[in-house]
Amino acid sequence: STLEEEEATEEEIQEELTAIKVQGAYCLQKLGRDKEAQSEYTEVLKYKPKDIGSLAIASNNLVVLNREHNVFDSKKKLKSTLSDELTQKLNTWQLKRVMLNHCRFALITNQLDQCTQLCDNIEKKYPDLIEDIILLKAVMLWRQNKNSEAIDLLKKFVYQQKNPTAKLNCTLVAVKLLLMQNDTNEAITLLENLGEFKYKLGIVSTLVTLYLNVDNFKAASDLFNDTLSWYSQKEVDNSKITILLKQLAKLHLREQDPKEAAKRLSRLLELNPNNKKFLAQLIIAYTQV
Repeated sequence: STLEEEEATEEEIQEELTAIKVQGAYCLQKLGRDKEAQSEYTEVLKYKPKDIGSLAIASNNLVVLNREHNVFDSKKKLKSTLSDELTQKLNTWQLKRVMLNHCRFALITNQLDQCTQLCDNIEKKYPDLIEDIILLKAVMLWRQNKNSEAIDLLKKFVYQQKNPTAKLNCTLVAVKLLLMQNDTNEAITLLENLGEFKYKLGIVSTLVTLYLNVDNFKAASDLFNDTLSWYSQKEVDNSKITILLKQLAKLHLREQDPKEAAKRLSRLLELNPNNKKFLAQLIIAYTQV
């Protein structure tokens, strides 16, 4: 039987639906459908459910979606999520997200002293959140025009970090800050230190661009060749190999080395025998040898 058939009140029906609505809103949020998610979270909060855990999650996630908008409302919601009654209902993962969002909100609203204090508290309580804390502290330093300190903080973390994903994330932020200061060589050094992540196509493309900006054609060519060797040892589809060979052939043609370009184009044609464009490029390269 349904709740309506059992003559449940509107309030009781809404209470039963609270957790389902919050889960549905979270799914919408992860799918990038922010407006729909906001509407669902707001609807949940309107009924002031007795389910404290769902109330905290809805309030917290609504703050994330609001970002720098509705600051007063966000501040009120965040304050409610850290009440003793609410925190006791949250699991560890949820509590971590709520605390991090307090830090982010303090940063967004330029409450830097409060943000620093919150970051320090989280770092002591949850050492596994160190990556998030380092990134928040780096942004704080950058906002205070302490650019070198922000970069040094990230670099220190990167060189000490054993978790490859955390290392990658903080490296990319540090590289962005370095390039904003036109420090191309240091950005290159950091990217070269990424281990096997260095062979991700996005990283390869970035590194090649930076190498060419400092006129280091050999390093760009070597990276392409090393990456090709690395992918050749893995069980990957030919699409990645094709992308690399195309870029390497283009690089050799740019450097007026049609012989090497022809080698790469010949390999491309082996992988893509019906591609007339590769055939035409190969013929042109041979005529220039």
